[in-house]
Amino acid sequence: MLTDKSSNQTSNGSTFSGLLSTISRGKRLRHIFALLYGVDGVGKTAAFSHAPNPIFIGAEKGTEQLDVARFPQTESIGELMAQIRALQNEKHEFDSVVLDSLDWVEPLIWKAVCDEGKVETIEQYAGGYGKGYARALDLWRTLLKELSVLNDKMHVLLIGHAQIKSFQDPELPTASKLGLSLACAGAHAWSDLRTEHLLIPQPKAGSL
Repeated sequence: MLTDKSSNQTSNGSTFSGLLSTISRGKRLRHIFALLYGVDGVGKTAAFSHAPNPIFIGAEKGTEQLDVARFPQTESIGELMAQIRALQNEKHEFDSVVLDSLDWVEPLIWKAVCDEGKVETIEQYAGGYGKGYARALDLWRTLLKELSVLNDKMHVLLIGHAQIKSFQDPELPTASKLGLSLACAGAHAWSDLRTEHLLIPQPKAGSL
């Protein structure tokens, strides 16, 4: 029995019932959630300044020569979360949020962990043994959750810096590769997230 592709009607005029009536067809547009990273000065911030009607959070110095909207620079992870929730809950004109950059967020998270534990360094948190980094991972995941909620409403675009990391394979010579420039807790949090990862390669000498 053939069905009409534009409806839930079959060729003899009857309609689907029950669970089959919930079937839909066609493309489903969704907001983008993307991470763009590369070495300094390759144009990551400039690229995302052309996103649909963007608002920048963090706003590192790369936005100073760009005509974009930006929140004031924050000094704590709590203030950062408040800015994200304002975009979630308040009416605004923006279609994209750009977090510039993850490297800027990481010290805020470490400071929050140290303040919570009343310690000087993240390694001292709760007596050490990696507990500070585990707590930092909790905060990274909280940030990811808030951004995921915001992604239902607008594009979420993240900027990171790349650094050269050693890559070892027991069957091959040691090699180097570009990876996201975050400590293990932050890198682990982002590896858990399903995003579009875009790497801007490092320009070859003499190519600019």
